Amino acid sequence: MLYEGYFVDSTLSDDEQTLIKSADKLCAYLKCKTELNGGNAEFSKAHRDIRAELDNSDSKELQFFLEHFADAFALSLDDISVDM
Repeated sequence: MLYEGYFVDSTLSDDEQTLIKSADKLCAYLKCKTELNGGNAEFSKAHRDIRAELDNSDSKELQFFLEHFADAFALSLDDISVDM
């Protein structure tokens, strides 16, 4: 199958598997961040736990994203809108 390599772990390299796991953790973290911003405090423990895992990652790309982009996920649309 054309997409099999993207879904079957055995066909992915170690680097690809690591990247996918990091992306999955990042997605979960951003979901928690969005929920907390919306007032859903049930995500606070997951937010802390996942952030701790992300902070301990060796991925330079992940650290760059967290440093430069992650905070924007807590902003409202009005906060991120730019007047042109």
